[in-house]
Amino acid sequence: GADLDPLYVQRVPSWVSPWNTRNPFAYPPYGPLSTRLDNIDVDIVHSHHPFGLGLYGHRLARRLGVPHVSTFHTLYFSYIHYSPFPPPVSRWWLRTVLTQFYSGCALLTVPSKDTENQLRAEMRMPCPMEVHPTGVSLPGRVDTERAAALRALMGIAQNDRVVLYVGRIAWEKNCRLLLESFARLPDNCHLVMVGGGPDGDSQAEFAAELGM
Repeated sequence: GADLDPLYVQRVPSWVSPWNTRNPFAYPPYGPLSTRLDNIDVDIVHSHHPFGLGLYGHRLARRLGVPHVSTFHTLYFSYIHYSPFPPPVSRWWLRTVLTQFYSGCALLTVPSKDTENQLRAEMRMPCPMEVHPTGVSLPGRVDTERAAALRALMGIAQNDRVVLYVGRIAWEKNCRLLLESFARLPDNCHLVMVGGGPDGDSQAEFAAELGM
């Protein structure tokens, strides 16, 4: 195979879409970079999405004659609002691209049975699938002193209820529903949101409108 370090990393340029400025999108390798891995000795190629570098991985697996495994962890149809094209056009294009890409995979891993059922029903996905939940490791014990200090910093009483949201604050996450629901709860219930995203400012304004 190629004379590459086991931890070899090949960096590629990226661009930022004017419709989603906070998520850089990597170009697939081009020019000399596009054949840099053609002689690498690998058993499998793993991709994380069907665009850009994912397409490069798909083609590389075919050139190397090795299985291509991909991971489906984004409900792409929930992101159509970022597209500059009309929703019916975006939906048709997405369905075509996703079906073509994943049909050539030896295996597709999904985070839940619900995702698998959705792909089978909506896209008639023909490739084998396996469910591998995206687990979150919980601490063995809670650091009570740090928890108490954090509550004090935010002005939350020690016996009040707290729900924590960690993630992107974006339209497709439906944070508005979360805020609307919490606005109906008693004053001893608190919502702590950790994260950022294109909808951060508008969600903060909406929370203020709800008196939260």
